[in-house]
Amino acid sequence: MQLYFISGKRLAKDVTEKMGKLQQFAHRASIAHDSEDIHQFRVTYKKLRALLRMANATGHKKDIQQVLKKLYAAAGVIRDLQIHHQTVSDYFLQYNTLPEKYLQHIQQEITSGIYAFRKVYKQVSFSRAKKLVLRHLPRKLSREKLIKWHKTNTDAIKEAADSRLQDEQIHEIRKHIKDLLYTESYISSANNYKDTAHILGDFMDSCILLTLLDKYLPHASPDEVMMLANARQHWEADKARLKEEAIGAIAQISGR
Repeated sequence: MQLYFISGKRLAKDVTEKMGKLQQFAHRASIAHDSEDIHQFRVTYKKLRALLRMANATGHKKDIQQVLKKLYAAAGVIRDLQIHHQTVSDYFLQYNTLPEKYLQHIQQEITSGIYAFRKVYKQVSFSRAKKLVLRHLPRKLSREKLIKWHKTNTDAIKEAADSRLQDEQIHEIRKHIKDLLYTESYISSANNYKDTAHILGDFMDSCILLTLLDKYLPHASPDEVMMLANARQHWEADKARLKEEAIGAIAQISGR
């Protein structure tokens, strides 16, 4: 494991860069609500959050502004619904059919989500958020503090892996892995987790697919309910397979 000393200047530069990208993607998403812009906004937010969590290893406690957290959550609603719409469409197009009433409702939910995102976006001052974070950044991150950050995450992964792995535990493990990956420019050993993060991401996508299906199934027509019930069997089998892969990947990185 190779860890690097991080100066306050480097931290400030990285925070400023991520805040700039966050504002760029949020602006584009508020106008065109393209799925890739929304995805990149969320990824950039998570990278910034991981950096600030790493800074917390020095006792720095200033977090991202609440309104930015709300914007991130609003983007997550849109992102999940867009993926759901695409996944359901792709599955049924194999059979030259679509659950049109169901998909129309999902599209209405996406539209509502976009409205909510834009409403929150108007409340955000990215310059104020950046100044607040920069004002409270530590002067430096020592090697010892970086080791503490790395150990906190790896210990949490191992502790969760020692329990009976339910969906929630797998999600928690993925969050710790993502924090390490998003700070990999400082912690080179994070590269060991890339494949596992991908496997766990696929599993979590399958969980969200089924959760949203349960939530919005009442909006399908009677015929579509039958169609979606058959599709659900396929998606549940996928989830079971992906869960086994996730458990195996977690066992490998945790030394179980």
